[in-house]
Amino acid sequence: MKKFLKLVLINIIAVLLILIFFELIVRYFYPEIVLSGTSSSLLKDNVYFDSPGIVRNSSGECYGVIKASDSLGFWKYNKVNFSKKRTKWLFLGDSATMGIGVENDSTFAGIVNSSLDTVEVLNPSLIGY
Repeated sequence: MKKFLKLVLINIIAVLLILIFFELIVRYFYPEIVLSGTSSSLLKDNVYFDSPGIVRNSSGECYGVIKASDSLGFWKYNKVNFSKKRTKWLFLGDSATMGIGVENDSTFAGIVNSSLDTVEVLNPSLIGY
């Protein structure tokens, strides 16, 4: 049984190393992340050093869905919070956290924002980050 577990562990480590190797190779030869399907009116270069960010108070299309940002450069939700009394939760992520092709209030960040009265969600997530 120990030999079997050792073999499984070695295979898992080997697969992870191969995936990391290919990820590094792709990022080396193709460092620019393409934000296709997202309106350029939503994006601004060099917001976070060399990385793009969300334009403040903007709106545009993302895979057929209208997305909007607030005055701080986070995704805007229908429930307007911005209260100093509320706890702020920062959601960092990629397209899953951004919710490409999904209305802001239907993303998991938007659901958390509308479900918890004591929490204000700040979500600057973009595709590929």
